[in-house]
Amino acid sequence: MPPREGAFAERLAMPQGNLVEVPAHVPTEVAALTEPLACGWHAARLAEERLAGPLEEARCLVLGGGAIGLGAALALWAQGAREIHIAEPSAARRAVIAAFTPLRPLPPISACSITSRNSSTEPLAIASSMSSARQKGWRR
Repeated sequence: MPPREGAFAERLAMPQGNLVEVPAHVPTEVAALTEPLACGWHAARLAEERLAGPLEEARCLVLGGGAIGLGAALALWAQGAREIHIAEPSAARRAVIAAFTPLRPLPPISACSITSRNSSTEPLAIASSMSSARQKGWRR
């Protein structure tokens, strides 16, 4: 299904084949998480395709602990990664992430130590930073 621009608009015309019905037993609050979790899952899947080794051995760094960043980190966990750090400037968000997930939130400045460690496994930066990096011509 091709991407569609403007999905956060008040009204949107969409081909019926692009629509997925939300089952009646799924609360609206849960269904609303579908899009950010799908973005995170997609980012984790693309990142794994570009790794030199298995995701289980990667040191992962997710930039931002908002809906998409947290979704990406949880998708990495679900896909087998176990060393996952989230660089998040908000102390309140870091506290929630630490309390309710198996992830390792840190202030952004601390994330610099993750990326500078000498290791044969490159850190994996995904989520909100990747789209802006690609727009600036960054390539791995």
